[in-house]
Amino acid sequence: DQGVLRTSSEGVNLLMFLDQLPQLEDVDGIVAHGLELHGFDETAEVSGSVRISGLYLRLIDVKPGYSFPSGEIQFAGKRGELSGLVGGPEKGDGRAEISGHIQLDPIAGVSYSLSVEGEDIPYNFDDVFDVSRIDVDLTLTGTAAGARISGRSLLEGANIDLPLIDLNAPPVPPPPPAVQDPFLQGMELDLQVDIRDL
Repeated sequence: DQGVLRTSSEGVNLLMFLDQLPQLEDVDGIVAHGLELHGFDETAEVSGSVRISGLYLRLIDVKPGYSFPSGEIQFAGKRGELSGLVGGPEKGDGRAEISGHIQLDPIAGVSYSLSVEGEDIPYNFDDVFDVSRIDVDLTLTGTAAGARISGRSLLEGANIDLPLIDLNAPPVPPPPPAVQDPFLQGMELDLQVDIRDL
């Protein structure tokens, strides 16, 4: 049960994991690490860091994408702290910061808390819902029992461009059965949404 396991990587491109992230249209960036695992039972602890550089994310049907030049997860014991992940949209003004932690518990399982703060971020969904400015302060927490999103968001200057409906058009076939997502199905929401100048 005792021993030390060391592992390191000069960098792996996140694009290779895109098919494992169904909520993302595109992802890029390099993740490198240098970690040590001390012990192999319930007393195991981790030290070292995971370094993130050139991170780019774009959600499906959402524009613009978001870039984060660098960030780091620093591990000490059973806890890892995420810091330095500050960036913004690829086009326009705005600022976004992601921070949080992960807790490694061999009995209770892995838990985490992820905070997202954004100011003056533009948002466009499928050219139907366009917002010139979004301010967000959200926290995503997760345990073995499920996940929860809480916080507030301010949407200012929202514009909805609904497509025209042709009443003489043939009926639209029903959509295919929705793919079940255990992560989303088990999620709790506690959100305050403020919409201005709709």
